[in-house]
Amino acid sequence: MFEEGHGVKVGLHATGPRISLDRRDFQVEPTRDAELVGYVREWLPGLDVTRSEAISCLYDNTERGDFIVDRRGPISVAAGFHGEGFKFVPLVAHYLRELVTGSGAAPEVFRL
Repeated sequence: MFEEGHGVKVGLHATGPRISLDRRDFQVEPTRDAELVGYVREWLPGLDVTRSEAISCLYDNTERGDFIVDRRGPISVAAGFHGEGFKFVPLVAHYLRELVTGSGAAPEVFRL
């Protein structure tokens, strides 16, 4: 994904250990970083890996890989967007509005 002023953001999906946010150390893992650089060299030859900056990036996932958009009592929940939820913001917002106002429910596939 191109990020204005920074270049192209590339990452490995669903790799690394499960962590708790309150114990996150923000350290880059050299082995996985080397795997990513190798991937970029092979599949994205136009990118200059010598100018890359490694960062630690987290996002949430669900076991099934589906989003969660649901309500339990007075609490509405939207989670599990595993790095691509931004593409679905209008639809997620629509479902959340219906959940919050009580005027509808999210599809079964998104329920807790």
